[in-house]
Amino acid sequence: MPSTHRVPICQNFNAKPGDGVQWINVPPSGCTINKDGDHPWPFNLGPPIPLPAVATVMIEKGLKPGPYYFNPTCCPKPICVTVT
Repeated sequence: MPSTHRVPICQNFNAKPGDGVQWINVPPSGCTINKDGDHPWPFNLGPPIPLPAVATVMIEKGLKPGPYYFNPTCCPKPICVTVT
């Protein structure tokens, strides 16, 4: 059964296809989740995903196990975050 994960915006996390993601610790000025280069996009919306405008996104169904990368624009320094 799918679940919803509440994840700090700049933190790696684990989730299954079909699970929901709600990012927390998004600054008041907002944040954008962008694609990381040619890596496959793991979410059902975007890219990009504007936060806090989007409350919950889903991990795309049918993804193979492994790491998927994305870039939040609001982390203290440029960072690539992973959902596995």
